[in-house]
Amino acid sequence: MKHAGFAAVSAVLLAAAPPVYAQEMKAEVIHWWTSAGESAALKVFADQFTKAGGTWIDSAVAGGANARTAAINRTVGGNPPTAMQFNTGKQFDDLVENNLLADVEASAAEGKWKSVIPEAILNATTRRGKMYAVPVNIHGQNWVWYNKSVLEKIGGTEPKNWDEAIVLLEKVKAAG
Repeated sequence: MKHAGFAAVSAVLLAAAPPVYAQEMKAEVIHWWTSAGESAALKVFADQFTKAGGTWIDSAVAGGANARTAAINRTVGGNPPTAMQFNTGKQFDDLVENNLLADVEASAAEGKWKSVIPEAILNATTRRGKMYAVPVNIHGQNWVWYNKSVLEKIGGTEPKNWDEAIVLLEKVKAAG
């Protein structure tokens, strides 16, 4: 069962090294989850890996940019960690295009991940038709908050798309 241990923790922990085989079951993981809450979340992955018989080697690096730089330098230098936390984007694309990441497609197929992961997230983690990352959390910076009492005042309801939101904003503006 290749990738079994670290695929569960990958995700935007990426599989940077060749597959870890069952007899080895050792995974060095570079990440930036260093706050108390993040460390507690990461411990869930580490505990599950250990419970499955593996040895988790925690390589925490404070700060996302610092951790990504450390992971990229190690990978490009020929000494990649087993898995690394990452954000999808240009650096992720470069690693895949330069064949510096192992895909997690076998684990994805075995676990039927593509039947439960939303399309937008699949698109973010898939390159060249294969998954190279396993999403473990999602941060969004495009949140929109609204005040229900203001919507009620203008007779509006929760918008389902941007066009509806613009119409509602015009109504709110007109209502003062």
